[in-house]
Amino acid sequence: MGSHSSPDSRKLSLLICIVQFIRKLDISLNKGQMFGARDPHYIEFVARLRNERKSQDLSQGELGKRLNRNQAFVSKVETCERRIDAIEAAAWCIALGIRLEDAMPPDLKAALDRASRGGSRGQDCGSGTR
Repeated sequence: MGSHSSPDSRKLSLLICIVQFIRKLDISLNKGQMFGARDPHYIEFVARLRNERKSQDLSQGELGKRLNRNQAFVSKVETCERRIDAIEAAAWCIALGIRLEDAMPPDLKAALDRASRGGSRGQDCGSGTR
Protein backbone atom coordinates (compact mmCIF):
# COMPACT_ATOMS: atom_id res chain seq x y z
CA MET A 1 0.00 0.00 0.00
CA GLY A 2 1.09 3.53 -0.64
CA SER A 3 1.35 6.35 1.81
CA HIS A 4 -2.36 7.16 1.34
CA SER A 5 -4.11 4.09 2.67
CA SER A 6 -7.88 4.01 2.72
CA PRO A 7 -9.92 4.06 5.93
CA ASP A 8 -10.86 0.42 5.27
CA SER A 9 -7.22 -0.64 5.01
CA ARG A 10 -6.42 1.20 8.26
CA LYS A 11 -9.34 -0.57 9.96
CA LEU A 12 -8.05 -3.89 8.64
CA SER A 13 -4.58 -3.10 9.97
CA LEU A 14 -6.03 -2.31 13.39
CA LEU A 15 -8.08 -5.51 13.40
CA ILE A 16 -5.02 -7.57 12.44
CA CYS A 17 -3.05 -5.92 15.23
CA ILE A 18 -5.78 -6.64 17.80
CA VAL A 19 -6.08 -10.27 16.73
CA GLN A 20 -2.31 -10.75 16.89
CA PHE A 21 -2.20 -9.20 20.35
CA ILE A 22 -5.02 -11.39 21.61
CA ARG A 23 -3.17 -14.44 20.32
CA LYS A 24 -0.06 -13.25 22.15
CA LEU A 25 -2.03 -12.99 25.39
CA ASP A 26 -2.05 -16.79 25.43
CA ILE A 27 1.74 -17.10 25.19
CA SER A 28 4.11 -16.26 27.99
CA LEU A 29 7.14 -14.15 27.26
CA ASN A 30 9.20 -17.01 28.73
CA LYS A 31 9.61 -20.19 26.68
CA GLY A 32 6.23 -19.98 24.95
CA GLN A 33 4.27 -21.44 27.87
CA MET A 34 0.57 -20.80 27.94
CA PHE A 35 -0.60 -18.34 30.61
CA GLY A 36 -4.26 -18.09 29.63
CA ALA A 37 -6.23 -15.87 31.96
CA ARG A 38 -3.16 -15.37 34.20
CA ASP A 39 -1.28 -13.38 31.55
CA PRO A 40 -0.38 -9.93 32.95
CA HIS A 41 -1.67 -8.17 29.81
CA TYR A 42 -4.98 -10.01 30.03
CA ILE A 43 -5.30 -9.25 33.76
CA GLU A 44 -4.72 -5.56 33.04
CA PHE A 45 -7.24 -5.63 30.19
CA VAL A 46 -9.90 -7.19 32.43
CA ALA A 47 -9.10 -4.75 35.24
CA ARG A 48 -9.71 -1.87 32.84
CA LEU A 49 -13.07 -3.35 31.86
CA ARG A 50 -14.01 -3.89 35.52
CA ASN A 51 -12.92 -0.36 36.49
CA GLU A 52 -15.01 1.10 33.67
CA ARG A 53 -18.07 -0.87 34.79
CA LYS A 54 -17.61 0.33 38.35
CA SER A 55 -17.04 3.95 37.26
CA GLN A 56 -20.45 3.80 35.58
CA ASP A 57 -22.02 2.42 38.78
CA LEU A 58 -23.14 -0.70 36.93
CA SER A 59 -23.58 -3.93 38.83
CA GLN A 60 -22.31 -7.16 37.34
CA GLY A 61 -25.93 -8.16 36.85
CA GLU A 62 -26.75 -4.96 34.95
CA LEU A 63 -23.76 -5.43 32.66
CA GLY A 64 -24.73 -9.06 32.22
CA LYS A 65 -28.17 -7.99 30.98
CA ARG A 66 -26.55 -5.66 28.43
CA LEU A 67 -24.45 -8.61 27.25
CA ASN A 68 -27.40 -11.05 27.28
CA ARG A 69 -25.48 -13.06 29.87
CA ASN A 70 -25.92 -13.61 33.59
CA GLN A 71 -24.10 -12.04 36.54
CA ALA A 72 -22.03 -15.18 37.09
CA PHE A 73 -20.53 -14.83 33.59
CA VAL A 74 -19.46 -11.25 34.31
CA SER A 75 -18.01 -12.29 37.67
CA LYS A 76 -16.02 -15.16 36.14
CA VAL A 77 -14.56 -12.85 33.49
CA GLU A 78 -13.74 -10.11 35.99
CA THR A 79 -11.93 -12.58 38.27
CA CYS A 80 -10.10 -14.11 35.28
CA GLU A 81 -11.73 -17.47 35.92
CA ARG A 82 -13.09 -17.32 32.36
CA ARG A 83 -11.41 -15.72 29.33
CA ILE A 84 -13.25 -13.76 26.71
CA ASP A 85 -12.37 -13.82 23.03
CA ALA A 86 -12.02 -10.86 20.67
CA ILE A 87 -15.70 -10.79 19.73
CA GLU A 88 -16.82 -10.99 23.37
CA ALA A 89 -14.33 -8.26 24.30
CA ALA A 90 -15.75 -6.02 21.57
CA ALA A 91 -19.32 -6.70 22.76
CA TRP A 92 -18.24 -5.94 26.34
CA CYS A 93 -16.81 -2.58 25.26
CA ILE A 94 -19.95 -1.78 23.27
CA ALA A 95 -22.06 -2.57 26.34
CA LEU A 96 -19.91 -0.14 28.35
CA GLY A 97 -19.89 2.50 25.59
CA ILE A 98 -16.10 2.51 25.25
CA ARG A 99 -13.64 1.76 22.45
CA LEU A 100 -11.86 -1.59 22.56
CA GLU A 101 -8.48 0.13 22.14
CA ASP A 102 -9.12 2.18 25.28
CA ALA A 103 -9.37 -1.00 27.36
CA MET A 104 -6.09 -2.36 26.01
CA PRO A 105 -2.82 -2.13 27.96
CA PRO A 106 -0.66 0.90 27.05
CA ASP A 107 1.89 -1.00 24.93
CA LEU A 108 -0.85 -2.37 22.71
CA LYS A 109 -2.54 1.03 22.53
CA ALA A 110 0.74 2.55 21.33
CA ALA A 111 1.08 -0.17 18.67
CA LEU A 112 -2.50 0.45 17.53
CA ASP A 113 -1.83 4.18 17.31
CA ARG A 114 1.27 3.55 15.18
CA ALA A 115 -0.67 1.19 12.92
CA SER A 116 -3.49 3.70 12.46
CA ARG A 117 -0.96 6.31 11.30
CA GLY A 118 0.07 4.04 8.47
CA GLY A 119 2.69 1.97 10.26
CA SER A 120 3.44 -1.61 9.34
CA ARG A 121 0.49 -3.94 8.91
CA GLY A 122 0.35 -5.81 12.19
CA GLN A 123 4.13 -6.12 12.49
CA ASP A 124 4.51 -4.30 15.81
CA CYS A 125 1.54 -5.25 17.97
CA GLY A 126 2.90 -5.19 21.49
CA SER A 127 5.46 -7.33 23.21
CA GLY A 128 5.63 -11.08 23.33
CA THR A 129 6.27 -13.95 21.01
CA ARG A 130 4.06 -15.46 18.40
